[in-house]
Amino acid sequence: MSVEENKALIRQFNEEAFNGHDVKARDRFLGPNFAINGRVVDPVRSRQNFASLFTAFPDFHRTKDDTIAEGDKVVARYTATGTHDGKFMDVPARCNAVQSSSTAGRAKILAGRYFWQRRAIRSGGIRGGGGGLRTPDSAGMNRVL
Repeated sequence: MSVEENKALIRQFNEEAFNGHDVKARDRFLGPNFAINGRVVDPVRSRQNFASLFTAFPDFHRTKDDTIAEGDKVVARYTATGTHDGKFMDVPARCNAVQSSSTAGRAKILAGRYFWQRRAIRSGGIRGGGGGLRTPDSAGMNRVL
């Protein structure tokens, strides 16, 4: 695939899976052995995590801020927003608006699907009152995608 096709795939995944709240989009866009930070993501658990995200944040929306691509690798930076209206990762609903900035770094695309991804997330934390989503290491967010 061309660089532009890879960027379009990233954009389409974001729109369908995250902004469209389409749990099944995960299977269309992620390869069967999709890994984040070196760990293969269980597809069943991934779909459950997607569903819990959209239940907890019914107005969840992710805006793509930047995209850089070269060859079969794409890096995208996002800002996610939503209202914490349901339990999420054992945190009860707080009915507050949240915002999280994240970088989905070095996503490798093979045969039109994500193959692996390295991630970095900067955020405030819904437990600590910072108003954002927690980081992958402290909350297992790497299972959401």
